[in-house]
Parts: sequence; C-alpha cells; structure tokens
Amino acid sequence: MRTHLEALLARPAIAHLMRAQTRYSRRLGNHFAASIAYFTVLAMVPLLAFAFAVLSLVLTRVLPDVFAGLKDLVIAALGVAGGGDKVADIIDASLRTSGSAWTVVITVLTALWTGISWVGHLRSGIRAQWEPAFGRVKDDDDGLLMRKAFDALTFLALLVVLLVAFGTAQVGNALTSAVGRRIGINLLPGHAVIIRVGALVVSTLAGSIFFLFLYAALPRGRRNWRAIAIGSVAAGICLALLQTVAGFLVGALNANRTVQAFGSIIIVMLVFNVLARMVLFVAAWIATADQPAVALRWNDADAPLLARGDAWTVKGHWDRALADRRAQRCEDSDEEPEEPDGEPDTDPEAPRRARRARHREE
Repeated sequence: MRTHLEALLARPAIAHLMRAQTRYSRRLGNHFAASIAYFTVLAMVPLLAFAFAVLSLVLTRVLPDVFAGLKDLVIAALGVAGGGDKVADIIDASLRTSGSAWTVVITVLTALWTGISWVGHLRSGIRAQWEPAFGRVKDDDDGLLMRKAFDALTFLALLVVLLVAFGTAQVGNALTSAVGRRIGINLLPGHAVIIRVGALVVSTLAGSIFFLFLYAALPRGRRNWRAIAIGSVAAGICLALLQTVAGFLVGALNANRTVQAFGSIIIVMLVFNVLARMVLFVAAWIATADQPAVALRWNDADAPLLARGDAWTVKGHWDRALADRRAQRCEDSDEEPEEPDGEPDTDPEAPRRARRARHREE
C-alpha cells in the first residue's frame, strides 16, 4: 500500500494536489470559507440597497419620462380592475423615497463598511493559505487607517473588475446566441449544447480575469505567476460550472411550490460557501507550487521540492522536516533511533515517549 502511494506521489502533479489538500485542511480552510461566505452575504445587502437607490435616483430625477412609461406598462399589464394603478402608486412611492440623496449616501457608507470587512476576511483567508507558516501570518505594518484605506480601494477595484468581467460575459453570451442564430447554428442538431459551451467559455474567461486580479492583489510576499495564471483559469472554470449547476438547481426547486419560497436562498448560501472553499483551495494550490504542505514537518508529497532550489520555506524547515521523516520511519518500523553517547536507555518505550514529547514541544 505504501509503495503504491509513493508511486503516486512521485508524480509532480499529484504530489502538488496532495500538498494543497494537506495545507487547506491543516490551515482551517473550511472555517475561513464559512466566514467569507457569511461576510459575502452581509456585504450583498447594502450593495443591493445601493443599486436600488441609484436606480431610483436615476428614474425619478434623471429619466422621469422613462419612469412614467414604466408605470403605464404596469397599469396596462395588470389593468385597473387588477389593481394596476395601486401597484403603480406603490412603485412610485418606493422609488421616490429610496431615490433621495440621503438614502444614496447612507447606502454607500454602509456598503463600503461591509465591503471593507469582506475584503479583510477574504485577505486573511487567502494569506492563511499563502504564507509558509500558518502561525506567522501577520497584518501589514502600515497602520489601521492605511490598511482600511487599502481594503476600501481593493473592494472598489474588485467591484469594477467583477462588473466589467461579468458584464462582458453577459454581453458575450448574448452575442454568442445571436451569432449562432445568424450563421445557422440553431439549425444544427445539438445547437443548444454548442451555444451553452460558448457561453461557458465566455464565463470562464470573465471569471479567470477576476481571480487573476484577486490572487495578484491580496496575497503578500513571493508570487509564482505561472501558478497564479493556471490557478486563476482553473478557478474560472469551476466558477462557470458552479453557475451552471446553480441555475439547474434553481430551476428544479422553483418547480416545487413547497420549497419555492426559500429554495433560492438556500442555493445562494450553498453557492457562496462552495465558492469560498474553492477560492481558498486554489490559493493553497498556488502557494504549494513551491512550498511544502506543513512548515517544519515532513509530508511525503514534499519530496519533489527537495531537489528544487527555489522552494519557499521557513528558516530551518528541511532540517526539521528530515528529522521528522526519520522519526516517522522509526515509528512505522518500530525501530529505535540511535542512542546518544552514554549509557543506553533501559526502558524500551523511552525513545517513543521522547519523540512524542519533542513533537509536543515543537
């Protein structure tokens, strides 16, 4: 069994994947992901309120004719007998109330505050997977105000990149369908699959751009740009597949009236948690491209890094790791390590107790 495992770990790609999994699990990846998912939901509420306030301000102050046309459409669709005029009055009152300047200012400040918290937790989670030693992850030395200002700018930049990337993806998806109909793809058998694949490619490109910015901006220290590029593309593919699966789940749950009311909320929470786990696991994969899985400990998946001179480790890692490997092999074979000079220990369990005590001290 061990020989088969060693043969698998001799492959660099599998060893790299095992290092990433070990680091993710040892550094509380699921716990950090739960925190990020919570703050993502918390940041979404004021962002949606801000978007609604801006929309209200534009419709009531900038484009009143369009607003009047929308109310006429509501009345025409529902009819006076169906309460269309009452619905139009409710829409008018809601938009005029939420479209005030004070509402926009309050929603902007609230969105910025929750966004700063979200970026801070996202940065902490990524850096926890990124740094060579888990216990040595520290905040920047720029001071509280500078760190908050950086988080605010990062939050705004992430929003811009997100809007541009996924706005482009939506336009690309629409163009893919339009071009497909134009050149006659819709006449071919399986045309829906072709259009779906084209949409997935566009969504993957948009997600890759977002994750490339994320993994370039938030970590600290050395950056392996090749691993960042590969990891960003992999994260973009996972995001596109996750969007597709979430769309199918929403459609399936909406068909059931029993779970229709809360099914979408459950799916949103599930998607955010899976997405946060994926972001942190990819961060661990990028980091372990040139780092061992656990600092100062031996892991069989670290063997391919021994021959590399560019491995990023804490000071004295390989000496401690190789000593740990010798201790592990002694425990597996029930062999006693070499006795120090002097009288041998008469207790056969003494070496094993000494190793356990040394591990606890470390």
